[in-house]
Amino acid sequence: MSEMFFMDNCKVAKFKAPEGDNYRKIVKDYMMKMANVEWTPKETFNIKWKGTPRFKVDLTYEKGVKYHGMTYTDTKGTLDLFEQLLENGELTPNSEYYEECFGNHCSASMDMAFQQCFDFPYTGTVKPNTQRGTMLKLCGNLKQPTVYGNGYDAADVWAINSKNDVMEAFASVDTGDILYYSDKYKSGHARMVSLPAEVVRFDNGLIDPENSYIYTVEQTNAWDKTEAAQGKNTTWFIDHKYSFANLYEKRFKPVTFTAYTSGEKLKDAFVIYSGINNAETIKNGVSGTITSTFPLTYVRITLKDKDGNFVKHAIAYNLAKDYFVDIASLNEQLDLSSLEKGTYTLTLRAGIARGGADFEKFEFTV
Repeated sequence: MSEMFFMDNCKVAKFKAPEGDNYRKIVKDYMMKMANVEWTPKETFNIKWKGTPRFKVDLTYEKGVKYHGMTYTDTKGTLDLFEQLLENGELTPNSEYYEECFGNHCSASMDMAFQQCFDFPYTGTVKPNTQRGTMLKLCGNLKQPTVYGNGYDAADVWAINSKNDVMEAFASVDTGDILYYSDKYKSGHARMVSLPAEVVRFDNGLIDPENSYIYTVEQTNAWDKTEAAQGKNTTWFIDHKYSFANLYEKRFKPVTFTAYTSGEKLKDAFVIYSGINNAETIKNGVSGTITSTFPLTYVRITLKDKDGNFVKHAIAYNLAKDYFVDIASLNEQLDLSSLEKGTYTLTLRAGIARGGADFEKFEFTV
């Protein structure tokens, strides 16, 4: 929820920092909200690649069937954005393409969860590197490759660390940490740790990798067919159990968010709308700006007819490190000249990972 107030002729939405100092719980709770949102498709649709496929995406959502979790797509969507498509629990997707549909994938979902706490802009990776500054680090005492720069992959980490050191790093993971497989030559995958690691040791003190486990929650490109899904139709794998031996073989690097232990305090976030749009100014199109102290996830203008039926929208989304949007850039999408004569309601909404707020809502007549 946001609080709206006025300042220097601007409308400002304040998104309060989550309460409490258990950042790990805050991050996981949001991940679970995205994983468990319930909906049914208004009509059957299939998410697929629009461009050249880099890996398999072929997910059919059937009309009238209940699903859990946001759709698997490449648009860095938040729960708030996804819920804008829901009407009485039914979803009408904005697109059937993986690159366009409101939703998120494995690492994007985790970025949105971390952004509940901190300004953590999306960069396409959840591994420690210069893009991430000091926000992420490898767990335990693992050494990070330096000669490889940002292009290092999981095999490079394994090459400079002993197996025992990797096992001890696995043992140190806790709720909200990351298991990340990356490869310079093909797509990787990221999992969020959902519970502290279960560690079993031999009599000599070394870790038993076959009987030590990490539980995760992860957004995937496949339906969960395991008992863990409890019969739910979902691409979100919740509390899947992986042995240290499996994770070592598959080269999933354990990564942690440094803010968990740095003592850094959470801050309120602010989204600021500067502009005036109304029934008179709309004749010349929309204008104004949206500025934010946290990464923006979308700016959306929605038009509905006099009966409340959705007509069209214009949206800036799939944003990565954007803190500013010029609203006039949406005029071409909005294309008011194409509207039939009648009365419409325009809503201007903008959002960050913590949620969204309506900045304008008015009627106009064509």
